[in-house]
Amino acid sequence: MATSVTQLLNFPSEYVKYVFRLVPPHDELRGIDVLPHFEAKILMWSLFFTVLHLAIPRVTAYLYPKWHASLDERKRREYPAYLACLVHHFAMVPRAWLHVVQDFFRTEAQLAAVQYAPLEATISAFCIGYFIGDTICFAIPQMWLKNYEYIVHHVLTLWIVLSSLWAPGHFCRYIPHLLLADTTNIFFNVAWLLRLAGWKSHWFVTALELLFAFAFLMVRALHLPIVFFAIQLVPDADQLGWARLPMVPIGLLQWYWGTIIVRTTFQRLRGGSKKRDAKKVARD
Repeated sequence: MATSVTQLLNFPSEYVKYVFRLVPPHDELRGIDVLPHFEAKILMWSLFFTVLHLAIPRVTAYLYPKWHASLDERKRREYPAYLACLVHHFAMVPRAWLHVVQDFFRTEAQLAAVQYAPLEATISAFCIGYFIGDTICFAIPQMWLKNYEYIVHHVLTLWIVLSSLWAPGHFCRYIPHLLLADTTNIFFNVAWLLRLAGWKSHWFVTALELLFAFAFLMVRALHLPIVFFAIQLVPDADQLGWARLPMVPIGLLQWYWGTIIVRTTFQRLRGGSKKRDAKKVARD
């Protein structure tokens, strides 16, 4: 028991050491070197997510016509994107957690030989295809409505991911850390969809919203800025080129959004109804 408590108390320092740990120099493959037919795979997954976005409202309107007709115009625009992104998140987030935990426990000897590109870059076509499909079906339509945060978020994320694929292979180790941020979207999107389906007063919807707030503080407001800062300190970080620049404002935005999440969560617990800002933050 005492050992367990000691390990728990030591975790913050061990976590910081892990995030800032450098990979010993060795011959590495780049991410792009392990991606045969990369463009074709991106096209395939882009088409998949585009078709998925377009099919969801048609299928639900056919299966549940009264429910679909009861939704206002904004919710009809948004729920297909919320469902489609869950397909991506349920596939990628558990994998990201597993790979981060595995990386945490790697020894120095393993680090001296590990090839991060084959481990992490292989899912990049799937992720990029999702972002392209979501950009076409959601972010660009939102931009026409003067909601620019989604298109900015997608462009910056694609820029960072693509830059990591052409940089030395050890930069691919940060890909699962970026995907951890989507943990928050799973909790929020499921809660939002359940509320939309008429379960708004159920206890587990409130539980999901509280988990969302906690997860946001942990993986976005704390973890993501720390990871972005650690990347800046990697000796060959210049290999990422200009893609390093948006990491700082994105990290600072997580802190700003975190204050919104905390405020709206307390309002929600007190019976308030101001949750629009939190919803916009969650979608990013």
